Formats: sequence, structure tokens, C-alpha cells
Amino acid sequence: MLTWLKRKFRYASDAGNASVDDPGLVHQQKIVSLAQSLKAEGDAYFHDGKLTEAEQCYRRAISIDPGFARAYCNLGYVLKELGRYDEALSNLCQVVEIQPDIADAYYAQGTIFAALAKSEDAIAFFKKALELDPRLEFAHRDLCLLLVQNGRFIEAKEAVLIGIHYLPASAEFHFFLGNLLHGESDFKSAVSHFQKTLELTPHRADAHVNLGLSLQSLGDLDNALAAFDRALEINSAVADWQSKRGCILQRLERPHMAIACFQEAIKLQPDFAEGHANLGSVLHEIGELDAALASYNKALALEPQVAQMHFNVGTILHEQLQLERALACYSNALAINDKHINARVNIAAIYSIQGKFNEAMKCYDELLHGYSAIASNLSPLQPDTVLADIHNNRGMLALLCGDYSLGWAEYEHRWNCTINPHQSHYPQPQWRGDVDISGKRILLYAEQGLGDTLQFIRYTKLVAARGAIVFLLVPQPLKSLAESSPGVSAVFGLDEALPVFDYQCPLMSLPFAFKTELSTIPADIPYLKCNSERIAHWRAKAGKASGLRVGLVWSGDPRKHSRSARSSDRIRSLNFDQMRPLLEIPGVEFFSLQLGQDAVAQLQGCPQVKDYTAELYDFQETAALMESLDLVISVDTSVAHLAGAVGKHIWLLNRRNTCWRWLWERTDSPWYPTLRVFRQPDFGDWETVITDVRNALIGLAQSIRK
Repeated sequence: MLTWLKRKFRYASDAGNASVDDPGLVHQQKIVSLAQSLKAEGDAYFHDGKLTEAEQCYRRAISIDPGFARAYCNLGYVLKELGRYDEALSNLCQVVEIQPDIADAYYAQGTIFAALAKSEDAIAFFKKALELDPRLEFAHRDLCLLLVQNGRFIEAKEAVLIGIHYLPASAEFHFFLGNLLHGESDFKSAVSHFQKTLELTPHRADAHVNLGLSLQSLGDLDNALAAFDRALEINSAVADWQSKRGCILQRLERPHMAIACFQEAIKLQPDFAEGHANLGSVLHEIGELDAALASYNKALALEPQVAQMHFNVGTILHEQLQLERALACYSNALAINDKHINARVNIAAIYSIQGKFNEAMKCYDELLHGYSAIASNLSPLQPDTVLADIHNNRGMLALLCGDYSLGWAEYEHRWNCTINPHQSHYPQPQWRGDVDISGKRILLYAEQGLGDTLQFIRYTKLVAARGAIVFLLVPQPLKSLAESSPGVSAVFGLDEALPVFDYQCPLMSLPFAFKTELSTIPADIPYLKCNSERIAHWRAKAGKASGLRVGLVWSGDPRKHSRSARSSDRIRSLNFDQMRPLLEIPGVEFFSLQLGQDAVAQLQGCPQVKDYTAELYDFQETAALMESLDLVISVDTSVAHLAGAVGKHIWLLNRRNTCWRWLWERTDSPWYPTLRVFRQPDFGDWETVITDVRNALIGLAQSIRK
């Protein structure tokens, strides 16, 4: 929210008061001179805030000179400040009777009617004052403020423009106009007027703040941060400004600096709910869930009737799979604001996690049916994104339940979601399966994770069967292996120049283009093949087998840049120690397929697991090593898809709230005939999963020995 100037006091000067210089009226001159001296004394008291003394001086001046209009005027100001509005108005009316052209008297009456919440009367008096004196800066200012407070922004803007016409060097008017332009989302023009304000008054902190907010709205975060830095150099003791600076730092992906700002804001104002909420947001973003929850709860305690505060707490509990508590928070948010659309979306998501698919689908259907009424609660930048989230979530639920006809169509909304994939900006039309592409050149490109690419790269064969010349664009670690994909004419890395092509299609839109159903999934494996030389290399490296050979992957990629990905990884991954019961099985050789220095460190002192991961520089190498293995045991990550794509037996360690691609309550996969699913019976129960895998592995090892 922008900073607006607080109302200041103005009282009438002696400008325009007639002096008496007729030699024949010496006595009258003395009376006027004494009255003026008393008024001047009253003005001095008024300036020092000594209202009682000022009132006495003005009354004495009036008693000496009953026609002293400006003494009446300033007495009116004093009485107004003392809260004696009726007396004040009486004296100001007296001014008008004596001298009706004193603009200050009308202005003063306007301030009284404004204080009495009689806006129309106040506006009328301010306008009358400005008719008499168009350069009366305070009247322009207060008229604008009153019009803004009453939502009459167009009139307010007209008033300020008139003020700038008469007083172009008024920093106040440029400041006000900047605020109004910001409110109209004309941020570029707002910046210009805030800069003009600062040219006239360089040390005005609130102008630096509002300049920063407009620059932030333009996406110019570096200059926005600089503006807030200057504001806080002038006055560092405003909690709201510290918090707003923290929000900019958060957007600049400097979370620890943002945390320091939010903590300073809370130090300055311990009951600052927004500061606690913002601190919770950045802690949530970096994965400090317990600390984030504590901050959100403090904000909630301070503002228990704000729906967003309940929602924020719910999001943490939701992520921690404390689902019933999260549902209660979302319900509380809706009890306060029944149009809190994100709370409704998250309730549906929880129903989906709980396996209550009918309830979840009903929620999504109701959201779509009543969306136009609810969307009025969103900011202008949100509706398309939130609507896409609803369609996308509904699509993934349909896919999880095996309703591919609905699922693929709804999944096409993913491009406009809050967290969207890497959408292309290719000018060529997207192929959706309804256009003849025989003889045409088509680019198929990876849009999301490595596992997604490995799963859907199988469709290149089907596209080529339509007579197209197929180009494939994939991340560099997949390029070498992807060259074995059937039907592909050429494969390119993400940073390589592309040839001319006629159509484009993201890999994950190909099931929609081919109208894939469960019964028509292209599951001929292997659909990717390793280089024979690399296979020979790894067979020699692995040596002669002494028993069943098993590759292990216990953790996914946390993708620390993405809060949602980090959250998913937390619930799909294990610690290596949880895998140790498998290592005790006789007749089994284990190989690590888990990349990264953390994995290497975890394997220290564990000679049962051979580790060649330092040499696995791309997926071709990993796949070639797999050819020396009998089985891969992996959490839900790209290695599981790789094993399935090259036809290796794969045991998938799956979380309770499974990804849509593995369907619900299935132990097999129509996507990978060699895959077997070991799924948590309850949230977080990896012990049962490992026990089941151990028993199955013992049986497999024994059968091989026999």
C-alpha cells in the first residue's frame, strides 16, 4: 500500500488585511494595531501548540476589533483543533459575513466537515476555497485526500492536475499524482512523478518508498531496492518499509537478506502481523518448515480474522502431511472469506492425497462451475493462473484414476499454472494430432524433468510413423542416449541451434495428441538402447558377477530452486541408512546409482555397495552400467524411468500419495512392463516398504542361486 501524507494544519495569515493610515483615524489605527499584535501573539502560541493561550489572544483581538475577520478565522482553527466544532463553525461563518473573499475560512470549514465525516459538505467548501485562491496548496491537498477516501479517484486526479497547473513546483502534488497513477497501474508515469517529487524534496522518505513500489510493479527490482535503501537511510525505524524491502529481496532470491529485513520489522513492531507472515513466507520458501509455521502462527494470533493467515498455516501443515489439521485451517479461511479460492483448491488436493477421489473431483467441478463468482476475490493478475491450476489439478486427478480422456485434455492447461513448465516460445504451431504432418518437420522438445522426458520420449516412433521428419530437443545429459530413440532424424541439446521446422509439440502433450488411453499406451520396451562399446566397458568394469546384481537409488533431486519440487522430494526420498536392511541379504551385489557428493559421503564405510557414480557423466553411461545389473531399486526419480526405458527390471519405492503416472493402488505400471511398485501403506512409512522389498529380494536371490 502506498504512503499518503497525513493532514497538516494551516491557519490564516494577515495577507490582505487593510491597514488604516488615514491621519484622521489615529485612535482607530491604535485599536487595529493592538488587535493585530494580539493575533500575532495568538499565532505564535498556535504554532507552539499552546491552544488555550492562542484562543485567549484571538478573543481579545476580536473584543478590541469586532470586525477583525482573520482573528475570527484563526479562532475557528483553534476551536476546531480543540474539538469544539460548533463554536469553530460559528466563528468561521462570522468571517464570511465580514469578509467573504477569505479563502482560508472556507478551507477551515471544509476541514471541520471532513472531521465530522460530512464529505460532501467538506468537498464543497474546499472547492469554494480554491475558487477564491487557486494557489491554496492545502485545499488542493485535502480535497484530493477526501476524494481518494471516498473512492472518487478520477475527480481526485483532476484536482491534483489543477493543483500542479497553478503550483508546478509543489512536491506534494507530484507525490499525490504519483500515488493516483500507481493506483491506476500506470506505474511508469507514477515513477516519473515520484522522481519529480524527489527532485523537489530529495530527503522525503515516503516518496522514495512509493517510487520503490512502482519500480517493483514494473519488475525493476534492483532500482526498487535502491529506492528502499535510500528511504531507510533517511528513516530506518518504519517496520512496514523494512518488510517491503524484504519482499523485494525475496523476489531477488536473496532469502537470508530478506529474513534479516523481516526480523528487523518485527523488532521495530512486534505486533506487525504482516511482518511475521512475510518472514514465514521466506522461511517456507527455503524449506525451514517448522520455523515458517511458527511465524505463520504468530501472524495468525495477531490477525485471527484474516483468512489468508489461516491459509498460510494450512499450507505448511499440508506440506507436512498433517492433512486433517490443514483441512481445518482451510475451512477456517473459508469461514472468514468463502471466496478464498486457493483454500478450496487445496482442500480438493488434500482429498486427492487421501484417496477421496469423488470428493476431490466434486470440489474441482464446483470450482469451475462457480469460478466467475469467486474470481472477483482475486487480483487482476491471478484469475487465469488460478483457473489453470484448477484445470491442471483436475487433470492430474483424472490421470491418477486412469481417466486418460479427461486427464490429458485438462493437463494441457499446465502452461498457465502458478508453477508452470518451461513453455516454448516457438512461433510454429503446436501439433495436436489433428493435422497431417506427412513430409513435415516437427520439433519435439523436453519441457519438464529428466524423468518426464525419458517417459514420453517413446512417442517419437509414433510421430515418425505419421510420416514426419522428427527433431528432438532434450537436456544435454540425455542427448547421447536419446539418439537411439526410434524415428528421430536428429537430436539437439538445449543450447544448440535448431534447424528449420514446421510444427512443434512438447513431449508431454503427445499423449493428448495421440488420444492415449490405458489400453493404448505405447509400452514396447526397450525403446532406448545403449552404445554397445559403453556396455562392454561397464561389463568389464563390473567384473564377473558373484550373485544377483542390484542398483540402488534412494533419493531424488531436491531442486532447491523450487519450493514445490523440494516439497515433493522430501516425501519421495529416503536416507541411505533406511536402505541398510537390504545390504544384509546374502548373494546380492549392490551398485550405487545415486549421484552427488552427499551420496558418496553416505556410502563411506559401506563396502557392500560399489560406487562408480563419479564416472556416470550422462544417462548413456548410467544405462550402460545398468546392462550389467539384474535389477534396479529406486525411489520415484529419473533413474526409475531410465531403467524402464531400457527394459531393466525396476522396483519402485513409492510414497503413499503417489504421482499420477503410477496410478492408484497398482503394483504394476502400464508404462513399464518390467516395473513393480512397492508403496507406503501409510504416509511416511518407509520401514514397511523396505521390509517388503527385503523379503522380495531374499526370494529373488534364493531363486537365482537355485
